[in-house]
Amino acid sequence: MRGGESKLTISLAALLAACGIGAAVYSVVTRQGEESDVPSAPAEAVTLSRPGAAADGITGLAGGEEEPVDRNPGPPVGNTWIGFNPPEDVLVYLKALAEQGIFSGTETHSAIKAAEAWAAYDPAEAVQWALGLPEHLQLSALSSIFTQWVRTDPAAAFDSLMKSENEDLIYSFFPGVVTLWSDRDPPAALEAIRQYLPGDEDMPQWTSSLLGIWAQSDAVSASSELDRLYAAADSEDSRNELAYAYKDVAAEYSQFSLDSARAWIETIDSPEAQRKAVEGLMPHWLRFQPKEATNWIKRQSNPSIKDPAIVGLINYTGSSDPRTAFQWAGEIGDPEMRSEFVIYTGARWLAIDPDTAGEYLTNQAVLTESERAEIFENPDLEE
Repeated sequence: MRGGESKLTISLAALLAACGIGAAVYSVVTRQGEESDVPSAPAEAVTLSRPGAAADGITGLAGGEEEPVDRNPGPPVGNTWIGFNPPEDVLVYLKALAEQGIFSGTETHSAIKAAEAWAAYDPAEAVQWALGLPEHLQLSALSSIFTQWVRTDPAAAFDSLMKSENEDLIYSFFPGVVTLWSDRDPPAALEAIRQYLPGDEDMPQWTSSLLGIWAQSDAVSASSELDRLYAAADSEDSRNELAYAYKDVAAEYSQFSLDSARAWIETIDSPEAQRKAVEGLMPHWLRFQPKEATNWIKRQSNPSIKDPAIVGLINYTGSSDPRTAFQWAGEIGDPEMRSEFVIYTGARWLAIDPDTAGEYLTNQAVLTESERAEIFENPDLEE
């Protein structure tokens, strides 16, 4: 819910941090604690590409008596060797590594590269393999697997994750999988979470986020879907959460076409949703066409459009023209909002130019006595 971070949201930071791992130079630690290079030289790669020889080749690495054939120094697993061998042969090799417990040290980069190779062949099995790794390697390996899986088959990756009985796995990777999927196919990602999270308290917030992402590539379709979902919402809480999506979608829409965005906003039935949409529209418009935007505000009579548009203008004007900002605040139709902003803009003006503002505000009929008193008692409210 808004106002606090859910467990899913908190986990996203960990996921993104883990995805950035991957540039260190490393070595593989054997069971005896001795460092050994993973087979990677061409001759050795040929030997290990034969499935029957792979496990035998690992024996030397794990502390056995025999060394791998043609043991030449070279880069570790995941670089040259993985790149030049069929995935099914790499899989045999990685399984042997896992069975012999090679990944027992701090070789995070090695685990990531192994996970990438395994995920390319069988991502579902790769997940199970990664879950068996030491705890300090699991997050990095799983991040690599799910990132690759979502790129190739996002629906399967999401379905596998949501059907998992491992709640920690779901909590850790749900945000990242959904976000990566939404970058590729926002409508499909949105439909999936609405199927898997019916009635979940975080579902409206996820819906809002994905609609904002969708609008970046197709604002027309995203705005149409948002209108449909808002009309179909079965509770006030759901509508309130979805209202926030109007701000995100309108902000993206305004960068695509200001004319179309304005036309859409004017058709929105819900006053609350319409206010949020105007909040999203104004920053981009005022930045690039301040005169046109100001003239549009002057023509408005609908308070759910005009009031938030004036607030946007006040925020845009900032400290550059505090007198104009104060005058616009007096045009707000909602009494509570008007009072809040005449006090805010008046106090800001007084702090910037006390002489001019003091003389002007002392005689302004637009102010009530309580508003005037609050302005002069708190000339730095903008802080």
